[in-house]
Amino acid sequence: MPTDSYLYNEEYAKINIFRVNNPGDPFNQWELEPLELDVLSVSLESDLSGLFVVKAFLVETQIKVQGCYMDITLPERVSENAYFWIENQLIEKHQGKLEGDVIPQVAINHSGVYELFYSRRNPELGIEILQNGLKLVERKSAIAEDLAYILRDEQRHEEAIEAFSMVIAEDSTNYFSFIERAQLLDKIGNHQKADNDWKTVEKLAGTQVVEMYRQSRE
Repeated sequence: MPTDSYLYNEEYAKINIFRVNNPGDPFNQWELEPLELDVLSVSLESDLSGLFVVKAFLVETQIKVQGCYMDITLPERVSENAYFWIENQLIEKHQGKLEGDVIPQVAINHSGVYELFYSRRNPELGIEILQNGLKLVERKSAIAEDLAYILRDEQRHEEAIEAFSMVIAEDSTNYFSFIERAQLLDKIGNHQKADNDWKTVEKLAGTQVVEMYRQSRE
C-alpha cells in the first residue's frame, strides 16, 4: 500500500485539492485555498482555468509508492513539478528529475493526455484512481477516456471496450473513441459490432479515416 511519508503538514493532510490564488509568485509564497472536492471537476466553476495543487503519488517501483503533491494547470491539464513536505517545509522538485512516475491521487473530470494517470511501474494504481473517480461524477466521459486508453495499453481489451463505450454514450460524435472500440472489438473477434463502429466512423469522419485506421483481419 502507498505510504504518506512525505505528507508532514497536518493542516493539509486531509485536503486533496488546492487552488493557487497567486500563481505568479514563487511556490514557497503561494496562497493555497483548500477545496472540499474529491475530483478536480469542470463543475468547480464556469471558468476552470488556473493553477491547482493536488495530492499525488510518487511511484518508484510497483511496491514503493510515496505520497506527495503535484501541480496541475488547467485547462491545458499539464503538470511539471512535484512537492514534498519535509520538516514542515514545502520542497519543489521537477518531475523529470525524480526517480519514478508522479500521478494524481484524484481524478480530473477534464480532458487531457491520459499518461498523466499512467504509471507503467504500477498501472493498477492509476486505473484504481480513475475507477473511483467515475463513481463520484455525473458526467463521466473525460475520466472514462483516461481509463480507456490505459486499459487499452495494458491489453485489457474488454475493460477498455466498456470504458470507450462510456465515452461514446456521452459523446456520440467522438469518432476517435469509435475507432478505438472498433479496433478492440476486432481484436477479440467481435467483428459484427466492430463493423457497426466502422460504419459510424465513416459517417462521422469519412472513408479515408476508416482506411487509415482499420486493420486487416487476415
